[in-house]
Amino acid sequence: MRTLFLDIASHQGLIAAVGIDADIASKQINHRINDSELVPAIEGVVKKAGWTWEDLTRLACVCGPGGFTSLRVGVSAVNALAWGLKIPACAIHLSDLYTERAVSCQLSAVSEKTVSFSESLELKANSFIWLHSTKKTALFLRGFGTYQNLAPEAQLMNLEDALRIIPSDAPVIGELIPEHEEALGKRGLSLQKLRPVEEILPQFLAAQNYSEETIQPWYGRGI
Repeated sequence: MRTLFLDIASHQGLIAAVGIDADIASKQINHRINDSELVPAIEGVVKKAGWTWEDLTRLACVCGPGGFTSLRVGVSAVNALAWGLKIPACAIHLSDLYTERAVSCQLSAVSEKTVSFSESLELKANSFIWLHSTKKTALFLRGFGTYQNLAPEAQLMNLEDALRIIPSDAPVIGELIPEHEEALGKRGLSLQKLRPVEEILPQFLAAQNYSEETIQPWYGRGI
C-alpha cells in the first residue's frame, strides 16, 4: 500500500508518503498553508518518494480539530485527490493520532524487554488525557482509558474548567500554547513524551478504515 498522509491541522503539520513498512518521504508544515501552496507541497513529497500520482493507493487526512481555513484546505485537497485518482480515503481525528504516538512510545520503551501478552495488553490500554489549544481561554479535551468519563468525545471547554477536572496525576498528551503549558505546570502537570509521528504512521495508517465517502472537517465548535 502507498498512502499519502496529510496533517495541516496540527501546530506542527506533516505531509508524508508512507509505504507498508516506513515513511518514504515527508515534509514538515509548520505554518499556515493555502491552496496555492499545498498542492505543490504534496506533489513535491510524492516526487521525493519516487512515486507518481497513479502509484498512490490510499489517502489519509487529519480532519480536526484545527483552524477553520487549514481544515477546509486540507480536507478539500484530499477529497479532490480521492475523486480524481479514484482511490479510498480516511479521516483521522487528531486525538487518535496523538494517543497512538503515546502508546507506541511506551511500547518502544520496553521493546528490548521480554513482556507477556497480558503485559502488552496493559500497556496498550494506558490512560491519557489529550489536550489541544485553540485560543488562550479555551482548549479541546478528550479522555482515554480510566479518564474516558471526563470527556469520551473531544469537546471544547474553558481552560479553567479543564484544569478543574483534570486529576493532578493524569498523563497529559497533545499540543498546547505556552500559556496553557504554564497553567498545567502550576498544577504539576506536563506533556508526556511521544514517539515521532513518522515512526508510527505505517502501522497506524494500516489499521484505518478507508472508503469512497467524502471526508468532512471536524471543527468541534458547532460550525
